[in-house]
Amino acid sequence: DILLEDSVREAMAIALDRERIINEGLDGQGVVVDSPIPPNFRGYNPDITKYNYNKDSANDILHENWWRDVDEEGYRWKDGAKLEVTLTIPNREEMLKIAEIIKENWKDMGMQVNIESYDPVELQTEYIQPRNYQALLYGQLLGHDPDPYPFWHSIQRDDPGLNLTSLQDPEVDDLLETARKTTDEEERVSKYLHFQNTLTEQIPAIFLYSPTYTYGVTPKIQGIELEFITYPSDRFMGINEWYINTKRERKDKS
Repeated sequence: DILLEDSVREAMAIALDRERIINEGLDGQGVVVDSPIPPNFRGYNPDITKYNYNKDSANDILHENWWRDVDEEGYRWKDGAKLEVTLTIPNREEMLKIAEIIKENWKDMGMQVNIESYDPVELQTEYIQPRNYQALLYGQLLGHDPDPYPFWHSIQRDDPGLNLTSLQDPEVDDLLETARKTTDEEERVSKYLHFQNTLTEQIPAIFLYSPTYTYGVTPKIQGIELEFITYPSDRFMGINEWYINTKRERKDKS
């Protein structure tokens, strides 16, 4: 019930230091994202509401919404309810690091965070498929065409759908359905812009980062010019333009 409060979700979003999450949890290998459609993808909206880190504002929001009783450990209470959430995560090193930062950030505003980590297979079958969690730290893999329908339409709320927030909003459904059907590129982009505005105002999820994909290439190979990698195989895009500098050598006939 605590997470149903708009003010609590807003405070949770503002209390997260995403730059720190990237620097400490990912060794700097990532970029902050504020939306379900990342920058440089079709339909990205640069003007959506952004929840920049400000722990003082997060505390003010909670105080204004009557989370004013604070116990000896610094946790907030209201009407006999403790400001507390269980964060479910995959049992991977980087996720554990990030979860600890999230826990610390939310502790600064008076929220207790209980971290539960599981093997990816157990997490999928016992928690994600039955939607058995309060808050879930998880990633989404978008294709080259970032169709948000599988992740946010209400018909995808139950397994095997990918709407892990269980969002159910008729306006969002209509925008995603219309965007899928139209052949007009401008109309599709317009629907996606509106969709992002609606979603970030409701805060069913807090967007954190997009990781950097790092791979090694020998210095002698030239002509590699990649801006974005969606799938690992994308690193071979433009391979026909790669080259190695060579020179002719004269060989004397024996």
